[in-house]
Amino acid sequence: MIKFDIPTLPFMVKKESKRNYINLKSNENLTGDLLRAEMSSLAFILSSEDIYKYPVYDEIYAKASLYTGTQNILLTSGGHDAIRIVLSSLSKNNKALLTAPNYNGYELYFSLYKIPYLIHMRGPEEPHNLDELVSRAKHNKCNLIVITNPDPYSGDFFDNETLASFIQCCDAKGISVIIDEVYTGLGKEPHTALTDIYDNLILINSFAKSFGLPGLRAGWIVAQDKYLLRLRNHFPETNLSGLSIKILLHLLDRPLVLQHYRDNLRLCRRNMIIGMKKVNDIIPYENSVANFILFKSLKNVSANRLWETLKEKGFYVANLNSIEGYENYFRITVCSRHEYEGLLNELSRI
Repeated sequence: MIKFDIPTLPFMVKKESKRNYINLKSNENLTGDLLRAEMSSLAFILSSEDIYKYPVYDEIYAKASLYTGTQNILLTSGGHDAIRIVLSSLSKNNKALLTAPNYNGYELYFSLYKIPYLIHMRGPEEPHNLDELVSRAKHNKCNLIVITNPDPYSGDFFDNETLASFIQCCDAKGISVIIDEVYTGLGKEPHTALTDIYDNLILINSFAKSFGLPGLRAGWIVAQDKYLLRLRNHFPETNLSGLSIKILLHLLDRPLVLQHYRDNLRLCRRNMIIGMKKVNDIIPYENSVANFILFKSLKNVSANRLWETLKEKGFYVANLNSIEGYENYFRITVCSRHEYEGLLNELSRI
């Protein structure tokens, strides 16, 4: 009889359908029809081979390398799969310092692969102190720090110069760094050039997020060649579908379409923040460079009641109230003018 050793996770994994709502919880593409029209054109270039034959990776690797500026890239089935691959390659003798709040995939796989880790929390409007991260990692004998940049809850970020100093400091103390940069394409460029300099750095990214197409399920890992070659041997990219590759090739040949989408997203983000500042007792965090906005409610109703009221009106937002330090905080996806005006109208009535 087969035996299992499945650890008890520090959270409940729950998937729920939000298709009956305007989904402002998930980081989906809600800023308009800019990419939908482009996706429609794919119907004319898809062939039966894209479905019934195994995909070929040469062309997509060539174009992905040009796009990211490095040959040291491993394609994955989305950002979550990239996390799984990197963490499953780690020895149990490692000890990690995980910045939080963060995507729950990190805790899931640290627990699954029995890699000890510590949590280092930040406040809603207080970015991580990088010197403090290094100091705490060294004090607790952690040889790995995981940080997400831009931040997955606030959307703020560290620039390349700041990150380079941080990585160099970690290197001097024998600490490696994983940077999850899945939101870079929505406001800032990837940090791939840093991997040419530092061999203690692993990057995780996602075409799905930066192209506004989470259903694409296409991510990547970038690191120095000596690590990536071994990783590729153990985890070939055979879980990346032919359809995903076809869509990626189509979009990588159309940089102006992607730029137009991102420019429109930034415009919508700015207009949403301006509008939210006019709503009584709503305070948006203005430093996001991602496709979401963090905000605090000072309204005379509980966070859960506010969330329920918005849900009843058809708006599904991320309620962060259960996270320590994020009481009365919410996160919403950047969306089209029609949708955010409807949301702001409902917030004004509460």
